[in-house]
Amino acid sequence: MGDIVGRIGVLNPSTGEINEIELSVRKSGKRRTITSMYGPTWIAIPTSAYAQWAQLRHVSQFRVLHYLLSEMDNGNEIKVRVVDVAAALAMARPQASRALAALKAKGIILDRVPFGFRLHPSYGWRGSPAGKVMRTAVGLELVT
Repeated sequence: MGDIVGRIGVLNPSTGEINEIELSVRKSGKRRTITSMYGPTWIAIPTSAYAQWAQLRHVSQFRVLHYLLSEMDNGNEIKVRVVDVAAALAMARPQASRALAALKAKGIILDRVPFGFRLHPSYGWRGSPAGKVMRTAVGLELVT
């Protein structure tokens, strides 16, 4: 995959232990870019997002949000239609539509992109970390 350039600690919630994982980096010329620590099916979600999601008023909003997260592509694009959401979650189309409208009103998902939606980047990210700020041992660093 790449050269091992560091290790980070990850909390194991079942045991409370901190396990080390290796951070793999691909070298391209003089720059080093992070390829992926976990693989293509993982997304990064800041802990601050969970506090806001806990305030969702209806279970349907929570269900729709998590379905959208499971369908998210790189760049936070979610290419599903309201009828697809309703069918996948076995709910009525108006109920799915109201849940999506509530998530848009809270700013969690953004206006429709062609054939779908987009998750606001402050609530999570899936894709290349290029251009994002990463916390390092010495402070914050822009990933290039």
